[in-house]
Amino acid sequence: MERYNILYISNEKELDSKTLSLKEYLLLKSYSAEETDKILQEKNIQIIIVNENFFYLIEEKIDKNLIDLPVIILKKIERERSFYNYKNHHITILKSPYLHNEIRQALDNSLNYYKLKKENRILSSEISRLENREFSLLKKEVLNNLSHEIRTPLNAIIGFSNLLVSKNQINENNDYISIIEESSNRLINYIDNLSEFLRHDKTEDYYTFSHISLYHIFLSLSSIYGRYISRKNIILKLSDMPPCLQKIMIYSNKHKIISIFSRLISSAIYNANDGSISLGISKNQKRTICLEYTEILKTNKDNTLLGIMIDDTEHRNNSLDNELIEIRLIKRNIKQLNGNFHTKNDGGIYKLTIEIPFEPIVTLRHKIMNKKELS
Repeated sequence: MERYNILYISNEKELDSKTLSLKEYLLLKSYSAEETDKILQEKNIQIIIVNENFFYLIEEKIDKNLIDLPVIILKKIERERSFYNYKNHHITILKSPYLHNEIRQALDNSLNYYKLKKENRILSSEISRLENREFSLLKKEVLNNLSHEIRTPLNAIIGFSNLLVSKNQINENNDYISIIEESSNRLINYIDNLSEFLRHDKTEDYYTFSHISLYHIFLSLSSIYGRYISRKNIILKLSDMPPCLQKIMIYSNKHKIISIFSRLISSAIYNANDGSISLGISKNQKRTICLEYTEILKTNKDNTLLGIMIDDTEHRNNSLDNELIEIRLIKRNIKQLNGNFHTKNDGGIYKLTIEIPFEPIVTLRHKIMNKKELS
């Protein structure tokens, strides 16, 4: 029979394995801070039983998430102090007199919680291992594909630069300059994507969240890409939205949002010559904000990043070109924003909707003020 260790922290000897008939449990007694620390370091503990007067020995460890074990508190005297102030922690309170069946039930519940947490940790570890393995294999294939992706736009830059030197026709020169600029942007974009993809970001700076205005971000994107679409018959516009959404501020990561929409817009401009792109904001009933991106393109619409995301075929999933890297980066950024997305083909109108958590600054201020008042 598997044995489970209980750490019993008390100055009284009212509990023991014999009186409780707990044959599958091993009771490890502790009566001081030094003994408690020693047992926690050396023994494999599954459950902690503590007298309310000795709760201070583990309170700070629970508060700092150094202890993630179920705790049973034996309470004799009614005090004003509450033991329920520890979020996401399994705490059971038993009031004197302690009946055998009540303690037994509390132990069984605590043990089930411990087993569930252990299974979740194992599952999370396995998922992380598989993800790292998949990323490692994909990184190897991307590096093998590196030469072709860099060489192709570089050859176009070199070739058309030579033609530009040898030709005097103004119209042809403009065409060559346009191709050189597009190839240069394509090459820089690929190198940036590759750098971000191989970095597999886990740095603190990459996860920095702050108060941002989505409307101002979309205005900036519209201004930045305006000069590129001026050479093509493509319109980049903001969808109509009420003033309340234009003024709204949320707590999120500005750089990730810009990265997502910059990739989508750049891909549409590169592949298509005419059509329209629109950016919009809406709010639903799930306490999330929706970022809406729409493409109405007349040419090469299936070759844009959004077109590839909608046409999610096995052949395209197994390809290892720049578009696949960009799509993976988009999906990873959305995940790191704690959001989700869905795509839609509405009769040739391609739509992407990204839902991210919505927490207005006003609400955050109230929470901070309430926390200060309580403390």
